[in-house]
Amino acid sequence: MAAETGELQFTEQGLSGIPVFQLSCYLGAGPKGYLLSVDLLPDWTEEDLAQMLGQLCRQWPETPLERFLPGLIHKRLLCAVMHTAGVGPLSRPAGSLSRREREALAHGMKAWPVPVTGTAGWTQAQVTGGGVLLSEVDEGFASKRCPGLYLAGEVLDVVGDCGGYNLHWAWCSGMTAGKRAAEG
Repeated sequence: MAAETGELQFTEQGLSGIPVFQLSCYLGAGPKGYLLSVDLLPDWTEEDLAQMLGQLCRQWPETPLERFLPGLIHKRLLCAVMHTAGVGPLSRPAGSLSRREREALAHGMKAWPVPVTGTAGWTQAQVTGGGVLLSEVDEGFASKRCPGLYLAGEVLDVVGDCGGYNLHWAWCSGMTAGKRAAEG
């Protein structure tokens, strides 16, 4: 089990953003069958959120669910969460939500299940995983199996976090390998 925080992007193809990139390295060759649990309101506890929903229901009982939480969660996302939580229809007044439905809605916003159906593929990859194990090279990135061969960057089995670490690794390992090769 792995967890990441950060901003998600909702695209026509699915979820994107740094947390998705970070988690994708755990998928391996067969990404199907995984389930993401998305916390849409990480600064709230589920209990506090359910309590706040109850207060809003009492304060604006006639407000339709489709306009119930403007500013807190986008309407389209709210519709998806409500569907997953089994709460609807959208035209229904907020005051008609039962305690169980408010709790289901709060749970849906705190742990919205998103099935993983695949990745964007090689052409959209930000970083590659796999490659020659670090145990197969010395500290100057010379191959232990093939004298005179130096390896660097993504040809080695190193994947760093998003944020420039993979570029840093490529440049530094390349400089080190090049320097050692020149010394020769």
